[in-house]
Amino acid sequence: MGKVWTAFKYLLVGAILWFVAEATANMGQEFVARSEPAPLIVLGLDTMRDHDGYTVYRPVFGLDTPARPRPQYAPEYWSRIPVQRTGDKVAGRFDPGSGEMRSTAMIGKTGWIGTIARLLGLLSVLQGIVILFGIPEILMPLRVRIGA
Repeated sequence: MGKVWTAFKYLLVGAILWFVAEATANMGQEFVARSEPAPLIVLGLDTMRDHDGYTVYRPVFGLDTPARPRPQYAPEYWSRIPVQRTGDKVAGRFDPGSGEMRSTAMIGKTGWIGTIARLLGLLSVLQGIVILFGIPEILMPLRVRIGA
């Protein structure tokens, strides 16, 4: 029973990671499908303190256009390292329906997060299968601790 429970833990964690990766990838692909390429400018940086006391940043994007008032958008994500500076002109995408703006760098990071989660999920599932065949958990590169 112990070997089955151990394998189940790895299979479950792998499935959850794969699901998170797919959800992340789908959100990014949906945004790209409904948005259009647009030059963006960083109008400013919002700052705040996170729960650990660190200063975190998020860019405020605007369409790089002479028209005023210029559409603006501040994404939901915050970062401990400011990725852009005020005045930076960046390639990006703009969704006219929602007003959402994302830099291509931000879209690329979302893709990497999904890729990493997908690979970890696959590794976890493979470990679960290998454990079912009798290889001890101690030899696995990833360790999952649930309930102990």
